[in-house]
Amino acid sequence: MRSQWPIWTIVAAFFVVDLGLKWLAFNQKTVLSFGPLKFELFLNTGIVFSLPVPKWIYLPIATAVLITFIYALLINIRRQNENVTGLLFLILGAASNLRDNLIHGATIDYLIFFGCSAVNLADLMIVIGVILLIRARGKKKLIG
Repeated sequence: MRSQWPIWTIVAAFFVVDLGLKWLAFNQKTVLSFGPLKFELFLNTGIVFSLPVPKWIYLPIATAVLITFIYALLINIRRQNENVTGLLFLILGAASNLRDNLIHGATIDYLIFFGCSAVNLADLMIVIGVILLIRARGKKKLIG
């Protein structure tokens, strides 16, 4: 398997940029508009799609799931398989959002689409991670 360090560096850069944008949105209260897209702080106290779930339920479950994915990452790194990049995207995206909830009591979203849908780069990282994991699993089935 060829070296994955370049792509892993990109994943880490996504994580750092997400933290920087969260800091900017939270501390500077910056508002920028680009047509239907707005950069503005939105504190999401719920989970996916702002669904209200009590923190005493969400935080332990999210932490346990994150630990499970970290364990899977360690196994996959040893095996040097294609799941590593997907798991890294997923873990760092989830860790960023979990960090927000632990520190601020809400996820810091900063990209508002059409005035109604709020997301952040960590959300995109989670989606990319899931897509890469599904793709790797599909390749495995095709191979045998």
